[in-house]
Amino acid sequence: MKTKLILSVIAVLFMLTACFGQETFHFEGESDNWQVEYVTDVKSSKDSENGTIRIRYIGENETPDQIYYSIKSGSTDMSGDASMEEEFLEMAGSNCSGCAVTKENDEFDVMMEWDGQSENFTLNNVN
Repeated sequence: MKTKLILSVIAVLFMLTACFGQETFHFEGESDNWQVEYVTDVKSSKDSENGTIRIRYIGENETPDQIYYSIKSGSTDMSGDASMEEEFLEMAGSNCSGCAVTKENDEFDVMMEWDGQSENFTLNNVN
C-alpha cells in the first residue's frame, strides 16, 4: 500500500514537471470562409516546439473536398494539400528541435486555396 502511494506521488510529480518549462502560444485568424488556429508549445530552452494546426470551413457553401493551405511567419513555413472530410481539420504543425521557434509577438500570413478560390488573412496571438 505504501509503495503504491509513493509511486502515485512520483507519477504526479513527473507529470507536473513535464508541464513546467514551456510556454503555450495560441494564434487565431479568420476570413469570410476559413477559421485557422495554430497552438504551439515552446520549450523554455527556446530551441524546440510542438504545434497543432486547426482549419475550419465557415463558409456558406458546401465544405470543399480538397484545399491547399500556407501558413508562414519569419521562421515557420507550414503548407500542403489536405482533404476536408468534415468542416474541421486538425494536423501537426511545426515540430522541431534545435530550431528557431515561434515567439509571442509573431504573426502568421495564411493563404487558403480551394475550388479555384483563394483568401489571405493573418493569425495573431490571442494569449
